[in-house]
Amino acid sequence: MILSFSTEFHAKDFLREVLSWWYSGEESISLLTSGTSGEPKAVELSRELLIWSAQGHKESFNLKKESLLNVLPIDKAGGFMQIIRALVHNWDIQFEQPSLDLFHHRTKASVTSLSPQQLYHNINSPILSQFKLVLIGGAAIPQSLKRSALEFGQKNKSTRLVETYGMTETASHIAYRDLGEEWFEPIQGVKLSVKEDCLNI
Repeated sequence: MILSFSTEFHAKDFLREVLSWWYSGEESISLLTSGTSGEPKAVELSRELLIWSAQGHKESFNLKKESLLNVLPIDKAGGFMQIIRALVHNWDIQFEQPSLDLFHHRTKASVTSLSPQQLYHNINSPILSQFKLVLIGGAAIPQSLKRSALEFGQKNKSTRLVETYGMTETASHIAYRDLGEEWFEPIQGVKLSVKEDCLNI
């Protein structure tokens, strides 16, 4: 696994903490929720859950030897889990400082994760079509952006744009759907049900 950074990347200290935790063999790590559904709170994530999530991610999207581009905050689930996937699968990972104006340089990465806002600001970037898989999550995707993304997908058949559903407590996404599809599909090993109008995962 090779880690690389842009000169603008500012979260190296947190990355060192994650790597130190990983190689220490400790069984759990604390991560703050995003705050989209209430006040941010600390959640304990077990090593077992993180490895399970990384493995389910790889199997669900039929990934092989990939390289990752991280443009999300790594102290939140979306960016944090890209580090875990790189560690579990021995994938190279490149870190860029999170922003709306992405893809300043060409990249050899095959997989990346974006927020809907990042996708909106970069849907016309020629670099977006270099990726095999682009995950979109963290917030609902507006219909206008879905239409633009579908137009992008029609022109760029080799790039898969996927909307994800998940949260910090589930160690990132537990379900996904290709943009344009109606229903979310659980990743490998996830069972969903409804009880008393509540989603059970």
